[in-house]
Amino acid sequence: MKIRTVLASAIGAGALLMSFALPAQADEGSLRALGEGAPVTSDDTTTRQLEALAQTQTPAEVQAIVESGKPADILYDPIAEEYLAAKVKPLTITPFLAQLYAGCTTTSACAWLNGGKSPAGFEGTGSLATNCPGVSRVQAGSFLTTFWYGNTGVYVAGGQSVTLTSTINVNKVTRG
Repeated sequence: MKIRTVLASAIGAGALLMSFALPAQADEGSLRALGEGAPVTSDDTTTRQLEALAQTQTPAEVQAIVESGKPADILYDPIAEEYLAAKVKPLTITPFLAQLYAGCTTTSACAWLNGGKSPAGFEGTGSLATNCPGVSRVQAGSFLTTFWYGNTGVYVAGGQSVTLTSTINVNKVTRG
């Protein structure tokens, strides 16, 4: 009697597991939209520029921009599953919006002064001369950031932080 109970439980558990596993094996074709979607209309300047580019760009030119990894504006047709136009966004470097002496945000660059007790934050992109003595740790926030001490820089990729083995006196910060 125990063997039947164990066997029935095992079969039931297997069936239950298969019911969760099967939907994950759906073929890619089942993820396509069904029917025609409503066209998007916009008075947006970027959309108008992309629509004009769609008349002149070759598919190879569009694909090169899409695959470049550079920031870009892209026009995509989800029904045809086709990229129609693309243009690389210009890199905009603006002065720092502010140097935050009272702390840092998750997106700002940050330098910890005085043995890590006093964080100084840097918002925005660009370059800023500063005076941050005794920096023991630096964080990039959302952009590649370089903390300069003299002519030497500590490069920190966006989302990363670096703990220094000895303190430095940061005299310039660049971001972007």
